[in-house]
Amino acid sequence: MTIYRFGEFELDPTQRRLSKGESVVRIGARAFDVLACLVANAGQTLSKDEIIKSVWPTTHVDEAALRVHMVALRKAIHDGTSPTCIVNIPGVGYKFAKPVSKTDHNIPAEAELPIRQTLPANHARLIGREEFINRSVELMDSARLLTITGPGGIGKTSAAIAIARALEGQFDQLFFLDLATLSSSDLVTSEIASSLGLSVFSADPLPGIIQSIGRSRALFVFDNCEHVIDVCATVIEQLLRLTPNAAFIATSREALRVVSENVRKLPSLAVPEADEVPDTIEAYAALELFHERLALVGGQGLRQPEDLPIAAEIVRRLDGIPLAIELAASRAAGLGLQNTASSLSNPINALRRGRRTAPPRQQTLKATLKWSYDLLLPEEQILLCHLSAFAGPFNIAAASALSPKSLGPETFEDALAGLISKSLISTTRRDGRMRLLEMTRAFAREQLEASGQMDACGLSHALWVIAELEHAKAEWRQMEKADWMNAHGDLIHDVRAALAWCCKSESRALCLQISAISHILWTQLGLMNEELQVVERAVRLMEEGTATDPLIEAQLRSAMGHVLFHVRGVTADDEAVRQFKIAGDIAEDLGDHVEIVRAHSGRCAVITTQGKYAEAVDVALRLEHKFGRMPGGASSRILAMNKHFLGEHEEMNRLCHLALEASSKTVGRTTTSGAGYDQRTVALMLMAKTAWIQGFGTRAIELAEEAVAEALNNDDAISTCLAIYVSAFPVYFGQNKLETARHLLDLLRELAIKHSISRSLFWADGFEPLFDEPSGNRQRLEAAFVGDTNGARLETVVVLAGKRSGSALVDWALESNAGWCRPELIRLKGELLRDEHPEEARRLFSAAIDASVAQGSPLWHLRAAKSLAASLGNTGRNEGQRLINAALATFPEPPPPCEMEEAEALLDA
Repeated sequence: MTIYRFGEFELDPTQRRLSKGESVVRIGARAFDVLACLVANAGQTLSKDEIIKSVWPTTHVDEAALRVHMVALRKAIHDGTSPTCIVNIPGVGYKFAKPVSKTDHNIPAEAELPIRQTLPANHARLIGREEFINRSVELMDSARLLTITGPGGIGKTSAAIAIARALEGQFDQLFFLDLATLSSSDLVTSEIASSLGLSVFSADPLPGIIQSIGRSRALFVFDNCEHVIDVCATVIEQLLRLTPNAAFIATSREALRVVSENVRKLPSLAVPEADEVPDTIEAYAALELFHERLALVGGQGLRQPEDLPIAAEIVRRLDGIPLAIELAASRAAGLGLQNTASSLSNPINALRRGRRTAPPRQQTLKATLKWSYDLLLPEEQILLCHLSAFAGPFNIAAASALSPKSLGPETFEDALAGLISKSLISTTRRDGRMRLLEMTRAFAREQLEASGQMDACGLSHALWVIAELEHAKAEWRQMEKADWMNAHGDLIHDVRAALAWCCKSESRALCLQISAISHILWTQLGLMNEELQVVERAVRLMEEGTATDPLIEAQLRSAMGHVLFHVRGVTADDEAVRQFKIAGDIAEDLGDHVEIVRAHSGRCAVITTQGKYAEAVDVALRLEHKFGRMPGGASSRILAMNKHFLGEHEEMNRLCHLALEASSKTVGRTTTSGAGYDQRTVALMLMAKTAWIQGFGTRAIELAEEAVAEALNNDDAISTCLAIYVSAFPVYFGQNKLETARHLLDLLRELAIKHSISRSLFWADGFEPLFDEPSGNRQRLEAAFVGDTNGARLETVVVLAGKRSGSALVDWALESNAGWCRPELIRLKGELLRDEHPEEARRLFSAAIDASVAQGSPLWHLRAAKSLAASLGNTGRNEGQRLINAALATFPEPPPPCEMEEAEALLDA
């Protein structure tokens, strides 16, 4: 592993981590790849093609893509000193100019992998599996799907992890999915998307998964497929067909029955024949495992010759099943070998005879679990049963929270230590978190239900989940996203389990509370579609009459509005507004500023997309009058967005600076907005678009670049899309920088498909016809707006398309209260009438000039002046030249070349 250092920065390509001192530096994925390429070749000049080939090895992109991500990179590593780290050599390429030192470290095999989600560690040495693993690795050289089958406890997961580690060098990305925690097959694709870092805003995230994987070399381990096997088979079959370089390892008790599947049954460990006395421990893998496990828990293994025949009888009786052998070895450390063998004999045989319908090895494992459980101390049995409530990993504090009060602190500690030493609890994380193996958990839950303690334990678990969610919410502003996800991401499994228990036990109040406060977890994991199902059920319970704490209701209804806005798109806008309105009224009665901001900013986000800018401004002003300025600059952000669309440029700029100032004082992203936009991104993008309209073309490009760069570095798909479609794309396209505009549109579409953001895809579809040839374009433009409202999307596309929009779209856009582009819309109306109604056209051009002057918009002023000058013809040549010169005089800097070409032609005429 190589670590690079330059200035105050440290770059770890293996961990994909950039840090400055003790702080992690936020940087977009592509920008990180560009940096890694440049730093590894520090001092050398790399051509643009060389960098593009390194960063996009399987995708064709042009130089515009590199420029967009280079801006994000430079923003991330700017340290305020000169010279800059990255030097652009015109016509040649880029060079990393600062001194770079590197340090090579040897890392153990189980260390973190250079992937977005690591494999669990195999904490113990695998015994007796070398041939199976080696043959499987060889098989994967020519195959893309390997399914490892076998009964529970046979070691399928450990074998799959070992095979994946052996294949690590052949793949760029490696993902492990533990499907045992999923309560429904409907969650499989969402789990895959979440592991890829995608947000799931639709019922079918598969298109986004396919696009995210693309042609990259990715290896997926699907562990514990048996209870969701039909969906796993369907999904894997589609991914095999549509992602040509991806490969899959699945573990299941049965084959997936997928075309091109390679099925390998994992056998039991080799055991001695009946009455055979082996010469050495190493003669049989089952004996070797028994010895190693016994030595681990008891300090010594099979040391005496007379131990071997007894141990041979034990492992033979357990059919060579690794988990059963580990359980028996853990007990032998306390019982002794002979006593262990004697205690196994009758109970195991009796239990196996009682389960004739189950496969023989499954009978053996269940019988061994029952035998091991029966030998536990009473307090160990009680604790094991209660710990089965955890669906995901847990730490000592969590285990203590679920421990019955009757155990007491000391008894709890002894019982937990006993369960660990007897292999009934395994440690799966480097931070010491523990979990029950799925077979053990299922058995313990059966015992818990039989004991009559299921409801008491379920209640304790639900209360623990609530406390953990509150803790996660409090830490969101204090931790980097990656660290927060590592600390709290696995909590989602217990949230699902707690909600399932609440529904089953009809604990409606707890169900509502968990549904309300889990919003941040669903959002950060990208499981928005699943959250929609959760909050819809909760809202139904409320509306059926379930007594609800007002704050919980406000949180739930805001969450409902949030997910409706993003998941259902424009078809659910009215219902989203209704939910936000109810939430806002409740929050105002409570005086809870956080929920007031969340509800009303969410409501304003929806009505803004509908073109109701004045209404959104009224909402924000009323709240400021009633409560003062809202926390975190939220009211400034709402007002700025809608003042922009109303065309009040100076007020918008003032409000954006307020929002930027507020955002500079906060840690982490804003979490109060009902629509989830980053407020710095919003401020920067509005200032960029306004700068373009006010004649600051160069400044507009700089601000648009900064807005997109910040959103990319924050890994914020929603804000990145917003920055592109509201600002960056119009600024670039409007200045005829079509190459960059094309890349931004491609990036918008890519993010919209990957994260299933239908609203952003809607914008992308509206922009696409702008790149058509002028002839035959109008029908395609009109088709893009079927079923839409006359809001910002329509206004933006009409402005960018110009006369190609046609009368129907221009008239529709003029019906809105869009002040930001009204002078241009009036001009376009005149252009469409110029040939048939020249007098009316000239009247409209004059009105457009007056409106642009009143608004302080030199860009619209110049365009209207050119239209009027052209319509005056030779007879009005002097007046036309005066109009154009007057318009040019209002520009604070030279107008963009695309605007000057026609102006110069008219002046020359």
